[in-house]
Amino acid sequence: MRSNPRAELILVGRYDEACVEPPTIRPGDVVTLVREAYDRAARPVVCPDPVHVARRHRIDVLDRMPQGGGNECCDGDCIRYRWDRYRRVRGTRVLHGLAHCLCELAGYREHTEADAVIVCAELALPSEYLAAVRTLDEALALSRHAERWLLRAQLYRAMRWKLAA
Repeated sequence: MRSNPRAELILVGRYDEACVEPPTIRPGDVVTLVREAYDRAARPVVCPDPVHVARRHRIDVLDRMPQGGGNECCDGDCIRYRWDRYRRVRGTRVLHGLAHCLCELAGYREHTEADAVIVCAELALPSEYLAAVRTLDEALALSRHAERWLLRAQLYRAMRWKLAA
């Protein structure tokens, strides 16, 4: 099982440990951003293929990276990612690039990496559906394009929100 310790630190609010600036986008605005992106994608599923969502927003998605590049990069108009044989790994990479692009398109030009990770988690499993998801297995069945670690972190965020309320 793969993980992303930096993103997982971000998703529990430990920005200093993750060496990133804190998020600038309010949680309610993240939910609205993702809801509008999925509405525009017009897919009859809760968690649609992120490539389809990107294309509905006129964002190109290419499964190749420049030599020496990381796993994913984007410029607002195009997401480039390193191909992987696992659909969930590919999907998570595209979700992260899509999060950056959606922030840009929504006018959040100064968004942080924390913002992008939080939007990515919301894209992976929108919080409006979290009440109906009780287990990681149910989350994996609902969200076919996100990695286990990302869904687990989003479920944990939902539990923290419930406890804080």
